[in-house]
Amino acid sequence: MKQLIFLISVVTLVSILVSCSKNDEEDLFKTAKEDLQNQNLEGAKNNLEKLVNKNPYSEFAPEAFFILGQIYQSMETDSIHRIEYNKIAIDYYNQLINNFPNHEKAPEALFMVAFINAEIFKDYNTAGLNYRKFLKMYPTHELAESARLELEFLGKSPEEILKLHGIGDESKASKLKSMKTKATNK
Repeated sequence: MKQLIFLISVVTLVSILVSCSKNDEEDLFKTAKEDLQNQNLEGAKNNLEKLVNKNPYSEFAPEAFFILGQIYQSMETDSIHRIEYNKIAIDYYNQLINNFPNHEKAPEALFMVAFINAEIFKDYNTAGLNYRKFLKMYPTHELAESARLELEFLGKSPEEILKLHGIGDESKASKLKSMKTKATNK
């Protein structure tokens, strides 16, 4: 009888702890979403990091990992910190990909890993591997055509891309180069 009472007590305690934990995670996630709506990226980042550090397998974790990747990827700063922030973004995207490979945001996270490697780090080998992995895993995803194009032009300058398409107009090449530079600096 004492064992039964003890077992019931343990089960009740565990249920209460799990329920409180889920409520805390939900509160952190809701607060982070409100922070995002109010343009408070620092607050959102802090709340999402608390959430994933507390429970990286929470039901809110996949979206938290994705949003954290976006936040770090978009942080505007000097070039040294930009590299660090993009490494952190890749880490968060990879946690989503590895822990929740079937989540709806996993394909986009994998695409972003490839994109950051190509555009920020100029690591075309890693970018190519990730774009090919993307196409193998998600061949019909809406970003599949973009991944194919990225692979086709990986590491090529705007001038080389135009030359491949038989366009030799230097003014068009310089416009394309200017547009790519502006997009990369954002």
